[in-house]
Amino acid sequence: MSENRFDYLVPAIGPVFEGLEDHEKIYALEQMADYVPLRTLPGENGKSAIYRIELTVEQRSMIAAGGDILVEILHLGGPLAPSRVMILNQQDVPENERHNFKRWFAAQTKGPYRA
Repeated sequence: MSENRFDYLVPAIGPVFEGLEDHEKIYALEQMADYVPLRTLPGENGKSAIYRIELTVEQRSMIAAGGDILVEILHLGGPLAPSRVMILNQQDVPENERHNFKRWFAAQTKGPYRA
């Protein structure tokens, strides 16, 4: 187990949710090399962006040992933006049940997406 007591979570490299790649919007593609492109799915009817974080083995161990997830919201001196944190284990979702998430996604966006 890692001796770290604090570690930043970073966005995952792959899709937000397998099967919904065609609906993703990627932020920071044209920005400086310091920025990592951020793959997102729209939520709240286009008023939010959902991205996925892939935890390292050490981070998973920290959580399993009782570690908490802290959320920092960058408001840049303006009003505080609402946020939510979700947990989803895609590997545990059988293929025949993935339509449930796709249905939730369609309800979030009111888009013409097939569940």
